[in-house]
Amino acid sequence: MIKINLVPGDVLIRQRQQYRMAQGGAAVVLVGILLVAVSLVHYYSAHRVEARLEERKARLAELQTIVAKVEDLQKNSKIVSAKVNVITDLLRGRLLSTYFLQDLLKSLPSGVWFRSLSTTSEGSNTLRLQVDATARSSEDLADWIRTLDHSGKFSEVELGAATTADGPSGRLTDFSVSSRYTMVD
Repeated sequence: MIKINLVPGDVLIRQRQQYRMAQGGAAVVLVGILLVAVSLVHYYSAHRVEARLEERKARLAELQTIVAKVEDLQKNSKIVSAKVNVITDLLRGRLLSTYFLQDLLKSLPSGVWFRSLSTTSEGSNTLRLQVDATARSSEDLADWIRTLDHSGKFSEVELGAATTADGPSGRLTDFSVSSRYTMVD
């Protein structure tokens, strides 16, 4: 079977051109719609990112004010803590001399008496002491040194020069002792 086309060739070529133009126009419109859609997606995502950035900047500003307050509170806490430590040291130091004299007199045997006693503070609960004393016998002297050594409150007990001489009440030993006293809480 033979087909015979009765439509002139120019008309067919024009129809094909119109059809291709319609296809091209549809492709251009489709690409335009696609571009607009992609642009809208980018625009909305950029808008969301900017909104999130603004929220985070606002939260950062809130947190920075909180951090500044916390730093001020920490500074105030350190100042208050230092003041409390000073008060505690003063209170402890106020009692140091009393406890020192009580502990020293408890350790002292009846045959030993002081000629001089001097102390130097070495902190809130420590004293350095220097004693010049007289003992009726070397046993009293040894007993007192031993008691100081084993008391736990006196440390670095050192016996200085000791001299023995005859006195009105018998032989007396003059000596010096240095030590460190630490008040135990």
